[in-house]
Amino acid sequence: MTALGLRSAGRLGLSPRRPGPPRPFSPSALPGLEFWYDAANSPVIDAGGVVERWDDLSGNANHAAQSAPGQRPTKTTDGLRDVIRFDGIDNTLLVASPPSLANGVTLFGVFRMRTRVDFTGIVSVAAATGADHASFFTWQNASAASNLFRWFGQSAEPDTLELQRPDSGLTSLAILAAAGGDASYRDLSGEASDTYDGSFGTPAQIVLGGRFNDSILGYAAVDLYELGLYSRALTIGQKDQLEGWLRDKYGL
Repeated sequence: MTALGLRSAGRLGLSPRRPGPPRPFSPSALPGLEFWYDAANSPVIDAGGVVERWDDLSGNANHAAQSAPGQRPTKTTDGLRDVIRFDGIDNTLLVASPPSLANGVTLFGVFRMRTRVDFTGIVSVAAATGADHASFFTWQNASAASNLFRWFGQSAEPDTLELQRPDSGLTSLAILAAAGGDASYRDLSGEASDTYDGSFGTPAQIVLGGRFNDSILGYAAVDLYELGLYSRALTIGQKDQLEGWLRDKYGL
């Protein structure tokens, strides 16, 4: 981990604006999209709002599902938009076929953390055993009191990946990208960067709404509006495209 760099993204986006028609774009227009979930537009298999499976819009049929009925999140609304709501107690979804991340990764999401609890996971990428952050990474709350989100990974390496960004308490977006030892975390207020040692391979699991350390734990009380993953690091221009489209779509 090196000293963090911060680039302003212009308008802070702390006050929501009216959603407008998204600019002509789709995440699937960029190569390398492995899965893409949208609470409003992805078909879901559910009963009474309880989500058994959140369907993938990428064309890869890489759905996120939960086989245990008592551990399923719900599809609901924040009063304006559809969300997939994780309760912070035991709700998770698991991505069906985690892709190889050997060439890098970009994870993007629109989300809101309803309750801050120390180190609970929004998304965790993990090997079959051990901690998610040892050879892959977790996108999580930092300590509850910090009012920060944290991207933490490659902790088994001398130079770890660690980036933190502020939690405004409002609906926000994040674009996390890493490849070749360089990582960045972009949100509504700017972008921070870091270096790291090692490289990613093919994870055994990708957990939505929780952490992994030999078993699933660290459940987050989070609303997910949209979530997707590319098996490469997007370029700056591609991140700009994706960010602008998400801002327009959600009025951020």
